[in-house]
This record gives sequence, C-alpha cells and structure tokens, in this order.
Amino acid sequence: IRVYKDGKIGISGAVGSTSLEALEQQAINNLASNIPYPYELEKNKKDHRDYTETVYSENDLMKLTESVLTSLKEEHDDFIYSESVKSVEIDRSFSNSEGLDLRYQDQHIELGLIVKSKTSSNLFDTFLQWSGRNFDQQKFISFSKEFLNAERNKVELPKEGRLPVFFGSLDTVGAFLLRQLNGETYGNKASLFDGKLGEKVFNSKLTINQDRNPKETFMPFFDAEGVVNPNDMVPLIENGVIKRVFTD
Repeated sequence: IRVYKDGKIGISGAVGSTSLEALEQQAINNLASNIPYPYELEKNKKDHRDYTETVYSENDLMKLTESVLTSLKEEHDDFIYSESVKSVEIDRSFSNSEGLDLRYQDQHIELGLIVKSKTSSNLFDTFLQWSGRNFDQQKFISFSKEFLNAERNKVELPKEGRLPVFFGSLDTVGAFLLRQLNGETYGNKASLFDGKLGEKVFNSKLTINQDRNPKETFMPFFDAEGVVNPNDMVPLIENGVIKRVFTD
C-alpha cells in the first residue's frame, strides 16, 4: 500500500495474511518519515490483459513429466535426471484512487532437468531447460537428444601447446548496459556514459529498447509506479544515440 499526501509518500507491505485496512493505516503513519514524492500519479487508465494460453493441472504436469522422462530414457538411459517441471501462474494487479486499474494474468511451464552421467563422479554434468506457454515436447526431446549425444562425445585435448578459448553469452551486452545505463549509477556519475545523454555514442544501426511486452518477457506490462509505456516499449539507445537511462 502506498499513500501520498502533500508531496510525501508512505509505504507499507506484508507477507502472509493481513488486512488492507491495517496496511493502509501503517502507510498513513509512515508519512511521518517525510519521504519526498514530487511526482504526478498515473491516473484514469484501465488495462486488463490475460496471456494464458494453456492451463496445466497437477495431473497434466505429472503426465508431461513422465512422458518427457520416458522419451529421454529410450536412447539416453545412461544419464540420471532430476529437478522439476512446474507451472507458474501469475496474477498481478495495480490500482489507485485516481482511476488507475491495471491487471496482468499469465501461466507458463518451466522445465529444468539436472543431468548426470551414471559413470560420472560429478554432482551433475549438464542441464536441460525450457520455458513457454505451450510445451512443445517433440521439439524439446529432439533438441535434448542432440545435446545429450554431444555430452557423450568426450574430446581429448592436446597434451601440449596452447588453445584459444572463447566464452560467449547473450547476457554479456545486456549485463554491461544494465550497469552503465542504470539511473542510480548514472546519477552518481559512475557510469561510463556519464554526461553523454543525447550524444551519438554507438553505430547508427544500434537501437536498444526496454521491452515490457509480457508476450516475450512473462513480466507485467506496468512498473512499480503503474507506468505503462506506449506499445510496452521505450528506447534507451536509438540509432546510436543514448536517449535515456532507466530505474527499477
């Protein structure tokens, strides 16, 4: 619960059972902390979205898990499989007294299997994972079998000489931008892009957006202030120009 009065904000929250009335009173009392909030509230907007495509019951999950393991063991019984298959159900809402009424509902499957060779002394050797609204078992099994076949293929490294080693990750660029375009980091002048807002720093072909489209992210299309971006997207870097930094 957030309460706003005279340019101040009071916040309260709880885990478990409590009443909204009690939380509201706590938030009102916390106005005494004198935390400034000199911003206009989001208002007069209703947007309810439900992205649920398939509802998986507990029985559905059990059958899915048994079917996946049976398929994997047909050709790869030399591995041990553990961990979980779960259905994640999301229902997130945001409302205020100024006519803001937002709601995001969704459900998706998260499958993660730790894989260990029966002859291996390791705690585990590799990992199989999948997430999405509709589980494509045929595609998952096909990919997993290729992956496990490769795991069986032990390649001896040369005893002498040096080999180039490359480490690549799709998160590398994202992690860098998360640090350097973070609003707090930028505000403290600790960003490598300090003072470069509005300047062309990158190639003209580069545009990077902050995307809040639940279709792709499994996240609410609104943030903790109830802000909804046009088309669920806002450019941070546009045609090589740093347009803005972001905050959480």
